[in-house]
Amino acid sequence: MITIKASMLLKEKLRETETEIISAIQKELSRIGRRVDSKELEHVPFDAELEQYIEGLRLDMHGTIWVDTSFEDITEKRLIDFLSDGEVRLEFLLDLLILLEKIC
Repeated sequence: MITIKASMLLKEKLRETETEIISAIQKELSRIGRRVDSKELEHVPFDAELEQYIEGLRLDMHGTIWVDTSFEDITEKRLIDFLSDGEVRLEFLLDLLILLEKIC
C-alpha cells in the first residue's frame, strides 16, 4: 500500500515537472517571438532517429508548441504529442529549454 502511494506521488511529481518544463519552453518561444529553426540550436534534443526530421519550433496563437517536421506523412506535430508518444524524453525537453534560453 505504501509503495503504491509512493509510486503515485512520484508519477504526479513527474507530470508536474513535465508541465513546468513545457510552460518554460512556451515562455522562451514567446520571448523569442518567432519560429526557431533547428539549425539555430547547438543540437536537436530528440532521439537520434528523429533528429534529421526536426525543422523548427513555434508557438501558435493559442500558445501551443508545434514542431515543424519533414516526415513524409506530417509536416507538424505538437511537442506534447512527441512526449506522449514516447518520441522525446523529459531530459530532451530540459535540453531544449536550455538551448532556447541561449537564443537572442
